Amino acid sequence: MIKAFNLGDVILKDDFFTEVTQKDVDFLNNFDLDRLLYNFRLTAGLPNKASGPYSGWENTRIGGHTLGHYLTAAAQACAGGYGDCSGTDGVTLKARLKLIIEGLAECQNATGTGFVFGATMADPSKPELQFDKMEAADYNDTWVPWYTMHKIVNGLVETAKLADSDTAQRSLEVAEKLGEWIYNRTSRWTAEQRDHVLAVEYGAMNDCLYELYKVAKAAGYENAVHFKNAAHAFDEEKLFEDVLAASREGGKPDVLNNKHANCTIPKFVGAINRCVTLLEESGAAAEQQKYLEYCKAFWKIVTERHTYITGGNSECEHFGRDNILDAERSNCNCETCNTHNMLKLTRTLFMLTGEKKYADYYENTFVNAILASVNHETGMTTYFQPMATGCFKTYCNIDVNKNYFWCCTGTGLENFTKLGDSLYFYDEDTLYVNQFVSSEVRWHSKNVVICQSSDLPESGKIELTVKAGESDFTIAIRIPDWVAGIPCFMINGVSASATKDIDYFYIKRSWKNGDKITVDFPMEIRAYNLPDNSRCFAFKYGPVVLAAELGRDSKMSLRQVGVQCDVCANKIVRGLEMPLNGNYGGTSGLKPLATETLLVEEPVDEFMKNINKHFEKQEGLRFILRNADWYGTLCFTPYYRINNQRYGIYWLFTDSQEEIRMLETMAQSSADSTANYIEGIGVGYGAQTEGNETTWPYMQETGTGSVADPHELTRYAKAGGSFSYMFKVLPDEDKKIYLDCTFLKTDEGKQIIIKSGDTLIADYTLSCDGDDEKFVKSFELPQSLTKGQKELRIEFSGKDGNESARLVAPVSTSWK
Repeated sequence: MIKAFNLGDVILKDDFFTEVTQKDVDFLNNFDLDRLLYNFRLTAGLPNKASGPYSGWENTRIGGHTLGHYLTAAAQACAGGYGDCSGTDGVTLKARLKLIIEGLAECQNATGTGFVFGATMADPSKPELQFDKMEAADYNDTWVPWYTMHKIVNGLVETAKLADSDTAQRSLEVAEKLGEWIYNRTSRWTAEQRDHVLAVEYGAMNDCLYELYKVAKAAGYENAVHFKNAAHAFDEEKLFEDVLAASREGGKPDVLNNKHANCTIPKFVGAINRCVTLLEESGAAAEQQKYLEYCKAFWKIVTERHTYITGGNSECEHFGRDNILDAERSNCNCETCNTHNMLKLTRTLFMLTGEKKYADYYENTFVNAILASVNHETGMTTYFQPMATGCFKTYCNIDVNKNYFWCCTGTGLENFTKLGDSLYFYDEDTLYVNQFVSSEVRWHSKNVVICQSSDLPESGKIELTVKAGESDFTIAIRIPDWVAGIPCFMINGVSASATKDIDYFYIKRSWKNGDKITVDFPMEIRAYNLPDNSRCFAFKYGPVVLAAELGRDSKMSLRQVGVQCDVCANKIVRGLEMPLNGNYGGTSGLKPLATETLLVEEPVDEFMKNINKHFEKQEGLRFILRNADWYGTLCFTPYYRINNQRYGIYWLFTDSQEEIRMLETMAQSSADSTANYIEGIGVGYGAQTEGNETTWPYMQETGTGSVADPHELTRYAKAGGSFSYMFKVLPDEDKKIYLDCTFLKTDEGKQIIIKSGDTLIADYTLSCDGDDEKFVKSFELPQSLTKGQKELRIEFSGKDGNESARLVAPVSTSWK
């Protein structure tokens, strides 16, 4: 198996990398540790040293996840040489890491069970209530406790691996005790209870427990196998087998359709860790190979059928149907957590197989999705990265006291303290140069230092210089998939032959101090289109995705989708505006604005074949698109460098004036329909988007209640049950108010009763003429219900006490 270098063995020299890393470290040093520990101490029954926890997600049932991310990010930073950096209070980062571990150990001693947790509690007398309810399939007011637990365990394990010896040892002790609590609970699960638990997002519990097993075993912990057994309880082999079958020729399509992407990707991060873990087990070769095939199959499906040019995936956190990408371009694409976890999976697949395709994907996604997720000016990171043209990125708040602490804020903390972890790899005799970033790597076993000077993306020139004494080994330089022609290699000024058809350029020799390799990778612009729209194109120059800069304007406002997630509230392209009002589960399906389409004078395919003739390269990696009729000049620059302005990655191209006129009509129709939107509800995702007794939209259930599917974003009333929400309406008498319900075509013929109080709104039997997976039916609300009201509770049930049809996100109100 190929190995990775320690974080401390790679020193970054690139200014962009060092600057955003320092900003991340500075942000970590701004945290009040007592606020991070507040709910942990509350759960343990200990007195608190802060007035309350942080706000946003940290003051909810998912609270505590940020502390786990913090541990990982801080441990990585300390391992990378930033441990002595201090905040305004003079406390260093390594001291902060130690203080958190001591605080968690104190909480653990107080509970006496090994349990530590940092979410808000519904009942202080039952600190484990969220976990109990999950096992009973009672998902109300639980959110995702095992997801949060994953972040905590992972943070403890990474601290045990990366921190200085005393802190590492203490962290491992806390992790082992918490691991035993997890083992004891998972050991008691019946098959039914396990199914209940695994039906809800649990992060990569399998991954962190396999990692704990390896670390504890290496440290001599007698019961380390407990953690391996607990990890396997979270391996979903039914899902793994379904994905493997779907990846084969003739396999079932759309195996990932409607699955929550960041629920699903981490499961395979855990699966690949089982694969690595089994490498060291005798008699496990067959199972190890099986798990490797699971992960390769999943990676293939995601990268080939669900991935945008940046390497990111998903729309509003979910996978869609295979190869449906243009139709899902919105303001809520490419969740950063997905990217973070896809890269963890990809990194390990490369280390296990040595296949270049994994390194190619890693580079593309690292540059165009991870580096693109950070605001270079502030160091703050994104939740989503819009693929809809005319949008802009939104970032978490730089003020730690106003931050919402999204999941992607946590992974953002981690991403930028480990930027050097996948630049270089090695095996017994070979150094693999996988990424081209100015940096330095120390290979201790060979007693050498390799210095890399990279001019990417300005040019394809790379220089590698060997330092230290004489040593025999091979340097393998990746030939990237974006290279245009045959690369030029020189060793100490002498040309070396290469072809563009090889994966790596191998140079084996006895290296001496001062030996130098120079590389020149030819670069060009290439056009990439989307599988569901042959006229929709995006562009790359060498390794970087290009985006057209569309500037700033006074309408760059925000709205929230899901749980306190800031997204851009509109898209504007050359003066045409479309409000983006969709809520959770209802943000895709946008019609293009006329100004997103460029008219060319030759067939579009020919235009793209000769795309380098149509881009005029200017200073500072600025490219002007020529010979395409638009409403002004389009200037493209590297997407990852674009902050605080609108942009367009994907553009529509046509050689037909008639198509331009049609798109203008469609865009106007879309703008007219979205303008009448009032508000929508993210059905099916639980309290996060459906609310509870204290949060909007205040979902309530009666009788036997209802059943939700957080992947499909559906909810239906059980026989004898109902569910209801508070919908926003308008009190104006001169407006007709409508309830717009989304249903599934597969439920055709099923019935649903919709009421408000005793007033019947609809007695509806589902009927759909089209072939689409979902359809929308609008019901006019009686004026007697809406007059003078701003909110209205609407209830859904089956007819005559039977089970109802499924309601699908989004369900919204509108007016005419």
